[in-house]
Amino acid sequence: MKNRCTRNAYAPLEYFLPLVAALFFTPQTFAFYTADGALGYLDLGSTLRVSSSVEKSAENSLYLKSGSVNSQSASFRGTLDYSPNDVISVQCHAVLFYGNRKQMIPAASIGLADYYGVERSPLFFEQYDSDPVTVSDVDRLNISYVKNGMRATLGRQPINLATTFYFSPNDLFAPFTANTFYRLYKPGVDAFRFDKDVGELGQFTAIYALGYEVSQQTETLWSESLDSERGSLILRFSDVLGSFEWSALGGQFQDETYLGFGLQGEWFEWLGVRAEGQIVSQSESDKDSLRSFTIGLGHRWQNSLDIRLEYFFNGFGKKQKLFSPSDLFASAGTAYAIYPGREYLALGQGYELSPLLYMQALLMVNVNNRAGTISFDLNYSLSDDMEVNIGASTSFNSTNMTSIYNTEFSYYPDALTVELRAYF
Repeated sequence: MKNRCTRNAYAPLEYFLPLVAALFFTPQTFAFYTADGALGYLDLGSTLRVSSSVEKSAENSLYLKSGSVNSQSASFRGTLDYSPNDVISVQCHAVLFYGNRKQMIPAASIGLADYYGVERSPLFFEQYDSDPVTVSDVDRLNISYVKNGMRATLGRQPINLATTFYFSPNDLFAPFTANTFYRLYKPGVDAFRFDKDVGELGQFTAIYALGYEVSQQTETLWSESLDSERGSLILRFSDVLGSFEWSALGGQFQDETYLGFGLQGEWFEWLGVRAEGQIVSQSESDKDSLRSFTIGLGHRWQNSLDIRLEYFFNGFGKKQKLFSPSDLFASAGTAYAIYPGREYLALGQGYELSPLLYMQALLMVNVNNRAGTISFDLNYSLSDDMEVNIGASTSFNSTNMTSIYNTEFSYYPDALTVELRAYF
């Protein structure tokens, strides 16, 4: 794959590493900055993430041989929010990423998923080298107008339409994977969004997201040329009835007609209930409409124990036990690329071990082949603006080394990651 830029891979690090050192050793100089005066409100911030990972993959049709690999990565996100007055605001997030990963692994389990594959223009994206990977990008760049219960936002922005947590068929634009624990920043897409309050608790939303032509000549796999058939227009209305919030969605998602619903609330003041689903009418006349839905139950106890259970019926998936690499990557770039199966279950748990230490765990299983993954996440707060995170994951079910067919989770390596996060 060709690089769009031939600059030296270490050129951005000449600025990145001194900045990292300054953030740690002179925090008063580069600390979080806020100004509110005659020229408006300005908020500057940054997030630094430094991680080290150990991964072990089994021999199968994707990896030629089993083995372990160590890798390190660092990312710096600068954020800007500016409001010259009460009705206009501007947001910009710029990201610099460095990683020396030398082994291909599923995109859902690596930090690069935030910078590769999201359908948006590569205009701001630069990859300086591929070994090690050094990337710069603009993740958000938008302007908003807010007045009288109305908000209009134009530009690169995160769009979250999910009601459920782990599996979210209605989250159409850059959705999180089920085993993503760190969800502070959702990748932005190029779109126009309009929100209008209706009554006391209702809201109407209209979203138009740009679509782009697929390109093998760019690292993101998307070109700067627009593709009208991949553009999406989604209308959504939500309101509250009793103790439940409901929503209805519809429109054109890329070149397919889309209808969806969402529901969330509480039964008996104890059991949390979440559900969402969709019907997609495929453009080809010989293909039937596809239905997908998720139902989730959960409860949080007073001792901070939080349990979630979700069932996902994936109309886009196949009710088969084994998959080839081509089966898994055939839908690359879609919200369902990592869920090739028909039915999935996810059981998640969160618990505050101490005021500074929070633990999460997730068991995800394909109901049809009983393969799955187990993931753990420990987050310890070092201070108000710094934390250390330890994450581990492993998959279960056999891998057939003599065949190209395996379960989808056989291609996931066992992984252990330690990450330091600092916020300024």
